[in-house]
Amino acid sequence: MSQNNSGEDITLSQVLTRIGEIKDYMLTRWKRFALFALVFALAGITLSFLLKPKYKAVLTFVLEESKNDSPLSAYAGIASQFGFDLGSLSGSNVFSEDNLTELLSSRKIVEEALLNKNNINGKEQLLVNHFMDSPLLNKWADDELLGTTRFPASRDSFTTVQDSLLFEIFTLVTEKYLTVKNVSAKSTILLVECLSKDEQFSKHLVENLMKSVTDFYISNKTQRARETVAFVKGRTDSIAGALASAELRLAKFKDSRHATIRAEGYMEELRLTRDVQILNAMYAEAVKNLELSKVTLLNQTPLIQVIDNPILPLEVVEITPLKGIIFGALIGLVLAFFWLLVKKIADDAVAVG
Repeated sequence: MSQNNSGEDITLSQVLTRIGEIKDYMLTRWKRFALFALVFALAGITLSFLLKPKYKAVLTFVLEESKNDSPLSAYAGIASQFGFDLGSLSGSNVFSEDNLTELLSSRKIVEEALLNKNNINGKEQLLVNHFMDSPLLNKWADDELLGTTRFPASRDSFTTVQDSLLFEIFTLVTEKYLTVKNVSAKSTILLVECLSKDEQFSKHLVENLMKSVTDFYISNKTQRARETVAFVKGRTDSIAGALASAELRLAKFKDSRHATIRAEGYMEELRLTRDVQILNAMYAEAVKNLELSKVTLLNQTPLIQVIDNPILPLEVVEITPLKGIIFGALIGLVLAFFWLLVKKIADDAVAVG
């Protein structure tokens, strides 16, 4: 036991001695620490002047949609008399929160957002054309053809160059400026963020993205419900037309009979009256089904609730001269420490050898 304790004491003593040697070594070279800190502080303050500030636009929203046990089950037989099934409208969870984050950064949605018109500095223009005029397009600034390219309002009239350029802009935006994520792992709140050197572009991009994804999401989510409403409305209008025609025939028949009463005429009147009554009952049921299908459509329409919109002036992300000095000096001190530590270890190894 005593030998083990003695060995441990010696080992601990050696460690403490070694730490003391390194500390003394570092203290005797304080000038090098100061030199590193000064050099990197100057580099930091230089960067603070060279790097332009960036503007951060943040939009948060939450998705609210009806559950699978919504009133759809109650309305499953609305159009069954017409051979149309409403029960299949419950749908699947294709547009989940995870899929929605992917959708927000998809080519379709981002390009739609870029091709939206916005009022920028008092001028109505496509956001992508504003992007072309902004300092964000340094990548193609030296290309005379691309630098003068502008996009028309209609996508159908795009040239090959414009199509290719729009794809390059989409790639640049999604890789460099755009972030889509959950606010936290346990939260259902989604966040869309654009960080760029152009304040107007940052703000309008996240707003356009939200508009495009909302329109696309609701249009696809309610497609079958809207088709059902259109179908039932068409049938209702058809029955209404048939009812009006039957009522007109009955009225004309009564006018033609005057006061004459015959068995054959009486039977014809009964037949026409029966047709009108049947069509009246069908029309009443069709109107009820139409109203129910409209309620179903409302219940099936998901709500994307925006929590926070970006408001000008946006948050500015920049390196101030003070931050540049502090962070530069800290980085210089850390690098100096590790450089001197490696140098000390190497010198000791050479001396022992």
